[in-house]
Amino acid sequence: MLRREFKIIKEKLQYQNEWLSVKELLTETDEKKRGTYSVVNKKDCVIMVIENAEKKLLLVKSYRYPTQKYAWEFPAGGIEDNEEKSLASERETFEEVGIKIKMQEIGSFHPLPGLTSQTAFVYYGTISDNDKKIAENYQETVDEIVDRRFFSLDEIRNMIIEGSISDGLTISSFIFWK
Repeated sequence: MLRREFKIIKEKLQYQNEWLSVKELLTETDEKKRGTYSVVNKKDCVIMVIENAEKKLLLVKSYRYPTQKYAWEFPAGGIEDNEEKSLASERETFEEVGIKIKMQEIGSFHPLPGLTSQTAFVYYGTISDNDKKIAENYQETVDEIVDRRFFSLDEIRNMIIEGSISDGLTISSFIFWK
């Protein structure tokens, strides 16, 4: 392995809102080369893989401003300050699809370690037929969500291939579930 040294000399906050902050780092590599590195700090998040009795998984369809497109994704959301991640998964599930279920953590990952230190925690839960009806018919306007639907494993695979599922959090969480 190469012997290299990486240092942060100085940090400067460039932008901040309630969801993220952007810092510019003055860096030094191998005691020679100085440079700048931008870091986006985001809250850690939870992604919920919810399975019904028919072995289908729940996706929400959201409009995404950065891509200006609709995309199917697993329900997900940020972990609030001082909130336990398991409680965040249950809160987000209720907020986005109107059901209360216990969730079990099945994995975690860093979505973009070259850009952010954010950790994504993947949770899994199963629901009853009654909860399935509630989730499919949930009419609350939450964030940019426009639809909620259950899909089979084959449908989800095809959606990934054709690009109607392009969200990295969803694709990575699907791999943990699988």
